Amino acid sequence: MKKLVLLVLMALFVFGALSVVRADNNSTGTPKNKKTVTQVDLNAVSGAVAEREKAITAAYSKLAATISQALIKRQGDLTAAWLKTDTKERRAAIKQAWNDFNKTKKAANKEYKQTIKNIWKTFRQAIKTYKANGNDEPSGLTMGERGDSSLE
Repeated sequence: MKKLVLLVLMALFVFGALSVVRADNNSTGTPKNKKTVTQVDLNAVSGAVAEREKAITAAYSKLAATISQALIKRQGDLTAAWLKTDTKERRAAIKQAWNDFNKTKKAANKEYKQTIKNIWKTFRQAIKTYKANGNDEPSGLTMGERGDSSLE
């Protein structure tokens, strides 16, 4: 019985000591080992994010419109090609329709990727001026700066 009481008293002592240590760590003083955070203009960063997202949306809309127009043109070219009675002419027209489409799509994707890279570069420069490090968001390299690889 004495051992049990002694064990309970020791446990209470240990838990009490731990709570005092925890209280010291949660004090309002500045931690000695942590870097102090510089003041960040959150409104300016939020504005920069909004501008970035608006520009990305516009770039994607332009890409989609260009590819949509190329698809419509390809449809017309292929329809006309299949109406040709001469086999050599028909094959050449079909091949030309597909080549034109692929050329337009490739150029549109290249322009889109470059635009996205420029948008992210501008954004990173902007947040540096606001003393933000951008670590709260994934890098543009992983989130679209390279463009959508499924569009190639």
